[in-house]
Amino acid sequence: MKRKIICFKTNSNNYYLYSFQKKTYFLITPTLYKIITYGINIAKKELIEKRNGLSVKVFDVETVEDVEYAIFKYNFFVDNGVISEDVDFNILKNPDITKENVFEEIAQCKNIVLEVTQKCNLNCTYCINGKYYNNISDRRSLSFETAITFIDFILSFNYKQYKRSNFIIGFYGGEPLLEIDLIKKIITYIENKYASIAFKYKITTNGTLLKQNIDFLIKNKFKITISLDGDKNHNIYRKFKNGKESYNIVVSNIDYLKNKYPNYFGHNLVFQSVYHKKSSLESIYSFFKNRYNKIPGVSILSEFGLNEYNKDFFYKNLFKAFENKHNDYDNHLSSINAYFLNRFIKNNIGIYYKNSNCIEDKNVPYMRILCSCIPFKNEPFLRADGTIHRCTEIDTLPIGRVCDQTVNIDYDNILTEFNRFTEKLNMYCQVCYNFFNCDFCIYRASPFENTKKVICDEFKNYSGGTKFYKDCIQKIEDSLSHKELLTDIFYNLFLYDEFE
Repeated sequence: MKRKIICFKTNSNNYYLYSFQKKTYFLITPTLYKIITYGINIAKKELIEKRNGLSVKVFDVETVEDVEYAIFKYNFFVDNGVISEDVDFNILKNPDITKENVFEEIAQCKNIVLEVTQKCNLNCTYCINGKYYNNISDRRSLSFETAITFIDFILSFNYKQYKRSNFIIGFYGGEPLLEIDLIKKIITYIENKYASIAFKYKITTNGTLLKQNIDFLIKNKFKITISLDGDKNHNIYRKFKNGKESYNIVVSNIDYLKNKYPNYFGHNLVFQSVYHKKSSLESIYSFFKNRYNKIPGVSILSEFGLNEYNKDFFYKNLFKAFENKHNDYDNHLSSINAYFLNRFIKNNIGIYYKNSNCIEDKNVPYMRILCSCIPFKNEPFLRADGTIHRCTEIDTLPIGRVCDQTVNIDYDNILTEFNRFTEKLNMYCQVCYNFFNCDFCIYRASPFENTKKVICDEFKNYSGGTKFYKDCIQKIEDSLSHKELLTDIFYNLFLYDEFE
C-alpha cells in the first residue's frame, strides 16, 4: 500500500521526517529534506553536474560534500525502511480479536474501577446520571459480595501463567466517600487474601467529604482526583441537593489538605474540570495554576447516551465544544496543550526510546493504536448493579455481569460487535495519516448498533496529516521557550501516568 512520505519545515528552520514504518520522527538536514521533496534522481543528477562545475537549480547552495552525505543518509534510511511509500498493510489494519485475546487481557489486567455507589450528595446539573442522559439509576450501592466476586475473578484468572506483582483499584461514584466503610472493607479483604500483590488505590471525589476521610486516604496512599470546574463562577453547576453551592466547602477541604500535607498534595492529587457554556479555558487554567500550582484535566460534556427529550436544551444551555480539539487557544499556556503534547510525545517518540535500535530493526513492534480497547485492557468498570463495562466512559454496553457470586462474561457478543465495526473502520485507517494518534472510539459511534457508514472525526488525508504533524512538532519547539508549558507537559507525562 502506497503512502506519501511526510516531511516538513518548522518556523525555527528545523526539518523533520515522519516515518510510518518506525512510528517516530527524525530531525533531518535541509539537504536531505530537498532529496525527499524533489527525488533522489534529481539529487544524483545535480551531484554529477556540481562535480563538473556546472550550475544547478535545486542544490545550488549545497557543497558537493553536503549532497554526497545527504544521498548516503537517504540510502541508509531507505535500506532500513525509514523512508518508503510502501507501508505494511498489517500496521494500518485493526485485526479481528479472538476469545484468546480477551483471556489474555483478563489475565494481564492491572487495574479496575468499582462504582461503589450511585448515590451522591451533590446534584450537578450536567451529571451523567441526571435528566439529560438515559442512565436511569436507582441510586444503589455496590454490595461487598459483588465487589469481591469481581476482584477474585480478575486476580484468580489463570491463563498462560501470567503473574501480577501489582494491581490498581479505582473507587468511583456517585460520591464514593459516602461508602467509605465499604471501601475499607474491600481493601482489608484483598490485602489479606493477596499478600503477594502490591495494591495501589485511586479515587474520584467531589471533595465535599475529603477532610474527614483524608487520614485514611493518605495512610493507604490513594491517588486522588477531585472534580472541580474552576473558580466559583465556573463551579456554578455543582450544587448540593438543596441548591446550595458546593465551591466554598470543596476549596476549604482542598486548602486543608494542601496546608497540612503539602508533600502528599503535590504528588498524589490532580483535578478534573468539566468544560461547559460558562467555562473559559484560560480562566480554568489560571485558577488551578495560580491557586494550587496544578494543571487540571479538562473534558467536554459527554454526548453519549443523551436523552432525546432534553437534548435541545442540553446543547443550547450546557454543552460547549473545544473550538479545535488540539489547539484551542494558542495564545495562552493551556492544560489542553500540555495534556495533548504529553500524549503526542508518548505516541510518536516513546517507541524510539523503548527500542533504541529502531532505525536498523526492521521488525520494530507496533502496538494497536485504535482507541477502542479490547475489553479488560483499560480499566474494566463494575457498576453498582453488577454489570461489567469496558470502562467508565462507555457504560451503556455491558460485557458481562456479576450475579449470585458468579462472573458471567458475554464473550461471543464482545467479539461480534468489535470485529464487525473494526472491519468497516479499516478502509479508513489504511489511508489515514493520523492512524498512530487516533483517539476515535468505535463504541461512541452513533448509533453504534446500526452504523453502516463510519464517520471518523479523526481522519486526516495527506495534507491534513502533514499539517497536523507539523503543528504538533511546532508546539513542542515553541514550548522550549516557555519554561512553564514545558514543565506542564512533563508534569502531565509523569504524574498523570500514575493515575491511568
